[in-house]
Amino acid sequence: MRSSIALLLALVSVSAAGGARVERSGPSLRVASGTVQAGGAVVARVTGAAPMVRLRVFLQVYPLVGTKPVFVGSVVAGPRGSARFVFHLPLLRADVYRPALLVGSRLVAGRGLLSVAARPPAGFGPPGAPGCAPESPSSGRDIFGTAAGAELWALPFAAAGEGGAATLAGVVGKETKIVFRMTSGVPRVFYAVAPDGTRIVPVWAEPHVGSSWSRPGSEWGAGFVFDTVGCWRIHAGMPPSSGDLWLSVVS
Repeated sequence: MRSSIALLLALVSVSAAGGARVERSGPSLRVASGTVQAGGAVVARVTGAAPMVRLRVFLQVYPLVGTKPVFVGSVVAGPRGSARFVFHLPLLRADVYRPALLVGSRLVAGRGLLSVAARPPAGFGPPGAPGCAPESPSSGRDIFGTAAGAELWALPFAAAGEGGAATLAGVVGKETKIVFRMTSGVPRVFYAVAPDGTRIVPVWAEPHVGSSWSRPGSEWGAGFVFDTVGCWRIHAGMPPSSGDLWLSVVS
């Protein structure tokens, strides 16, 4: 994942012809959509602003759900109305954010989205990575996925391995039930990838209405058949949020 991402913020000015007064349209912002981690450097560029005016930059949860915007810093536009601004992403929950400028008493939202990477909670190891190096971390019961813009969790109905890693035993060739939760909602994109790269769809999948499992997010269940040992990837996507589970199937 990239630890830094460039923001391009554009404020457009429109001049009236014939020496009439200059009118400025409402500010517009643009962000290069991508994944960013807490503490990562964010480079912002401002153009078309009123010269020598201080601009306050915020991040808003997308879509807006009533949460308070997060102030990330301010920058003064130069004589030509442009500026370069670098800030470090604060410690934010795994969600999707868009940039915004405070103009007078109102926030003007920008274009493009930043997906903040999910951080493993206490008691879990580092996020899983391709090739199961490492596997997704596990509590011995549930599994924490590698996700951006949301948290992804899994609860397999199968024997789990030891050592805090997501391993499954005794599942090859059998239908294995797994319950999932994702904070961005039940995903529109959902599949598994076998060790040889073959994409596998679930035998069945259905949303759950109620559950005693206490992890956050919308819940659904699915059945997969793992037909070989090796590193399996389960992908869940609710763009712009997405996540992966890296599972070692050992038998």
